[in-house]
Amino acid sequence: MARTARALREDAMRLRESGWTFAAIAKDWAIRHGLNPRVTMRLAHGLTQAEVANRWNDLWPDPVPKTAKHISYWEIWPEPGGRAPSLDTLNRLALIYQCSAGDLLGGEDHTYLDPAARSVLSTPVSAQTGAGTVQVLTVAIAVVRDSAQVLLVCRRDEAGGSWQFPAGVVKPGADPAAVAVAETLAETGVHCRIVAHLGRRLHPVTQVMCEYFLCEYLTGTPDNRDPVENLTVTWVDEAKLTKFIPAEAIFPPVMQALAEAA
Repeated sequence: MARTARALREDAMRLRESGWTFAAIAKDWAIRHGLNPRVTMRLAHGLTQAEVANRWNDLWPDPVPKTAKHISYWEIWPEPGGRAPSLDTLNRLALIYQCSAGDLLGGEDHTYLDPAARSVLSTPVSAQTGAGTVQVLTVAIAVVRDSAQVLLVCRRDEAGGSWQFPAGVVKPGADPAAVAVAETLAETGVHCRIVAHLGRRLHPVTQVMCEYFLCEYLTGTPDNRDPVENLTVTWVDEAKLTKFIPAEAIFPPVMQALAEAA
């Protein structure tokens, strides 16, 4: 089952005390709970849809006030039954949530295809800027292969579960490759080793920086060692991978690496 509102509020308070921004919390939850960025941003603030509507109406009084249903429509989009938020809507929600309007959008990112961007995407995630050091939320993803199978975990979310590769948040200063291996073991009980770094991208839905690693299975039987976050763990035939994760949601270099290893 999905995390309760109380548990999320407690998690948000803990992360805020640790110095996390609302945007970083929302991105982390989008990875862990499979929710879109508009939902995670609201939850990061501990708000209900009705409370967001009330804040909107206080800031922008209108003869036809916003209700929880309006917020729900914007959060459901682009799924059936949802309504696309306009740029003005996103800007107003961003003010309420103290974030960027872009933080509220999911979508595909193909920056890795731009040769001029590759040098930027290959630099460390901690970059020096005129305003100081900026830490970008990064997740290490392990594509663990054994013969013609790949290891997947089913994350708990409001839809009942979503299949993903094992992954873990990379704390500042940590080695993403080491995190990928350690998180795979912690979540699934499987030991693996890095074979290749497949690249980086801003995730099209969560907008966090993802580091992808092709890994070789060493030993261990898949076991759900994190039942709070995951429903189950299993090996999946590579030929059936897109039945678990839509092809358009998989980082293209991952598909290419699996095809070359077959």
